[in-house]
Amino acid sequence: SSGINAEWPLRPGGNKKHESCEASVTSVLPPLHKTIEQMMPLIDADAMAFNNYLQAQKMTTVNDEEKLRKEEALEEALLTIIHVPMKIMELGSSCWGDLEKLSTNYNPSLKSDF
Repeated sequence: SSGINAEWPLRPGGNKKHESCEASVTSVLPPLHKTIEQMMPLIDADAMAFNNYLQAQKMTTVNDEEKLRKEEALEEALLTIIHVPMKIMELGSSCWGDLEKLSTNYNPSLKSDF
């Protein structure tokens, strides 16, 4: 499964010199993986929010009713454009504790993954 494969490079994988850190590494992987799963739909939602904003900008404003509708659509799109990245940042920020634990047990050759 892709979830297991995504975690696999971080697992000590039977190498005796990393055996002592296996428990701490494997304990942080599930919460990190869960956070990534929560972020994936938000990344799509971010793109959709921007597209909604672009569509709202193209709305006609011939009369007062259309102007009002356009203003409301732009406001709704802007709120979503702001909300979605904030949620992504909140989720990312929630990982610092686990990443800190993981960083003490990482394989130096994988440091760019952090």
